[in-house]
Amino acid sequence: MNAIVFNYDYNGLSIIQKLGRHNVKVIALDNIRAIGTFSKYAKFIKCPNPQIAEELFIDFLLKLHTKLNARAVLFPTNDHWAYSISKYKNEMSKYYSVCVADYSVIELLIKKKKF
Repeated sequence: MNAIVFNYDYNGLSIIQKLGRHNVKVIALDNIRAIGTFSKYAKFIKCPNPQIAEELFIDFLLKLHTKLNARAVLFPTNDHWAYSISKYKNEMSKYYSVCVADYSVIELLIKKKKF
């Protein structure tokens, strides 16, 4: 199984290293080159920023799954990435194993006034 980790600052880097040490193929998706994208355990692929172009980001993921040889687990590592993935969780779940709560939960936690 593949792993796709989003947002490659230090929290993403830790996930990459842990998975990589267990011989999991890791793809580092981010819209910029951050520290985790330089890890020997991951292949960096630049993707649209979900905060700016959410629909392009989701389309990118839907196309990416066709290039993978196996189902991948999605690991969003911050609020913005988790928020976008959770909004499309049902559709993403057809192609990926999604490690994020449902949209209603994420929205409640991110929008502090609702919380």
